[in-house]
Amino acid sequence: MAKKYEMPTYVPGKLQVKFKDGVSEARMNEVHRQIGTVVENVLTIGKHKVYFLRIISLISVEYIVEEYKKLPEVEYAEPIPMRYLIK
Repeated sequence: MAKKYEMPTYVPGKLQVKFKDGVSEARMNEVHRQIGTVVENVLTIGKHKVYFLRIISLISVEYIVEEYKKLPEVEYAEPIPMRYLIK
């Protein structure tokens, strides 16, 4: 019997994070460095910014998301959902 292949539900090695208002760029950069991520892109919506990050180690996305969620400066952290076009 062939194994069923499950498609990933999120982009491997990447996540999105939004910091709470008032957190300095210096603090955000310190957090990224300590956790082990780098900023790949920033989406600005009005005065709000969502950071799209790449993990620079072999640590799982799930673990890194939980590390960000522990911080009081973080409004949310989550994996980037995978989108599929199915015909």
